[in-house]
Amino acid sequence: MKNNSLQGCSVVVTRPSAQAQGLAELIENAGGNVILFPVLKITPIDDNSELDTLIHEIEQYSILIFISPNAVNFGLSYILKQRQIPDNCKIATVGKGSARCAKELLKRDIDIVPEAFDGQSGGYNSESLLSLPALKNVANHKIAILRGNGGRKMLGDTLRDRAAQVRYINTYQRTIPDDEQLENRIQKLITHVKNIDSMCVTITSEASLTNFLTLLGTHAATWLNNSQLIVINERLVSIAQQLGFKKQAIVALNASDQALADSVANWYSNKAK
Repeated sequence: MKNNSLQGCSVVVTRPSAQAQGLAELIENAGGNVILFPVLKITPIDDNSELDTLIHEIEQYSILIFISPNAVNFGLSYILKQRQIPDNCKIATVGKGSARCAKELLKRDIDIVPEAFDGQSGGYNSESLLSLPALKNVANHKIAILRGNGGRKMLGDTLRDRAAQVRYINTYQRTIPDDEQLENRIQKLITHVKNIDSMCVTITSEASLTNFLTLLGTHAATWLNNSQLIVINERLVSIAQQLGFKKQAIVALNASDQALADSVANWYSNKAK
């Protein structure tokens, strides 16, 4: 992006607070105005018994799949504090961000990760991971999927259809923010509604989308009718439509900060024409 290419543009960044800085800096460096509005609070799970069981039985597993950077930071780091990953156990991640986090912890390349954007499946997601040869012939293999609470079931269901033995393990909790500054952030966001035509909202998960509307409460209708969403896959486009967003969401190339910032810049540039 060029300097000042986002002059006059406001961008609502909904990533959790600890993960918002990279995108915020890219937008600000291009002259944009960043509105930090985290819609997810990420915390460790209260009970690590499932992780402890996995550590005890890890020799039996062929693949550990980490759904997100948070799954790596909370799950893989917990495992590595107690033991190394055995050679027979492959590490897989859904996206590049998770792969980078895992590589930093393991000090080696990740075994299974989508190498390029898959336009047909809609980006770095469960569908693109499932399309890889390493996950095609998994009959009778034990696979653990490490993730946050909730989330999609499609990955596990598909692997079970391929006769794998699948186990989900929650490594962190995703909740709606409830801190003391929440009301101030909501009111600040609402004051920007007068500039909504030159504003977009970045959304990276279904939970982020639903929490965004929940936090806005009675003000949600204005955003449903007028806001431009920048999302990371086609599935979120459909969900946004189902929730009542009137404008067609724009899909970024992937979930990286750079891809989201580039999509914001493209939208704003086209809007000015």
